[in-house]
Amino acid sequence: MTRSISRQSDQPAAATGRSPYQSFKANLSDAVAGAKAGWQEGGVPTPPQPPTPPAPPAPRTLGGVDVTDDGTIVLNGADGQKITVAFDQGTLRVTQGTKAMTVPWNELVPARAVDITVALCSTLVVLVLGAPLLRFWLRKVERRQAQQQLDAAVAARLAQLEQHVDTVAVELERVSEGQRYFTRLLEAREGAATPSRPA
Repeated sequence: MTRSISRQSDQPAAATGRSPYQSFKANLSDAVAGAKAGWQEGGVPTPPQPPTPPAPPAPRTLGGVDVTDDGTIVLNGADGQKITVAFDQGTLRVTQGTKAMTVPWNELVPARAVDITVALCSTLVVLVLGAPLLRFWLRKVERRQAQQQLDAAVAARLAQLEQHVDTVAVELERVSEGQRYFTRLLEAREGAATPSRPA
């Protein structure tokens, strides 16, 4: 019974589709089950076989560069050795043969590059949001100035029209005064021309 359990647990994680954590957990539970079975039978339990490490994932070729499933980039060096580039726990790890170099991620980006990026993004946001607002405000000011100029021109024309109306009223008053005077003269002449009747 223990042999069949250990044989099932010795299958690589890639073949079963389980993660390394799940494989380790299954192996541990199999070992505990085997120890219990051996203890109950009174015999010596067979030591569990160490799990075989999973086979490295086969690289895929993208644009002439081999990339594995976990994101490791594999390059061919000038001397035939493989160069692997991987990002692991905040560091960039470059390996060629037995030589390995790790570079912290915060040292890959220059210190001023972040400030320049923030300044550029904020400038773009200000331009995208500020330009329409500035155009709206300028149009509003321009309309207000045009309205004020129109109001001033209309007020000047109204004042001029009022002066003309006053002038016409004065002239009409003179004409009507002359008409009344002429009417009185005609009435006086007619009164002098009619003979008086003897009583």
